[in-house]
Amino acid sequence: MNSLETRKQLLISESEVNRVMLVRECEVLRDGFRGLAHKAKRWGVIASSLLLLARGLSGASRQREPGEKRTATQTLFAGLRGAASLLFTLWTKPR
Repeated sequence: MNSLETRKQLLISESEVNRVMLVRECEVLRDGFRGLAHKAKRWGVIASSLLLLARGLSGASRQREPGEKRTATQTLFAGLRGAASLLFTLWTKPR
C-alpha cells in the first residue's frame, strides 16, 4: 500500500468515526428536546389548573348586578388569573 492509499483509508476511517459521533449527538439532542417538551406539557397542565382554580375562587362565573363592585378578593384573583394566563402563554409560546 502506498502513502496515498494509506491516507485515503485513514480519512475513510475518520469519516466513519465522525458519522457515528454525529448520530450519537443527534440522539442526545432528540432526547433532550423530548424531555423539554415533557416539562413544557407538565407546566402547561399546572398553569391551566392554577388558572381554573383562580377563576373558581374569584367568583368569575357569578353574574354581578349592574353597578355591583368586585370585592378585594375578587380583584386579587382576577389579577392572578391574568398573570397565570400571561405566564402560560410565555411558557408555551414556540421559539
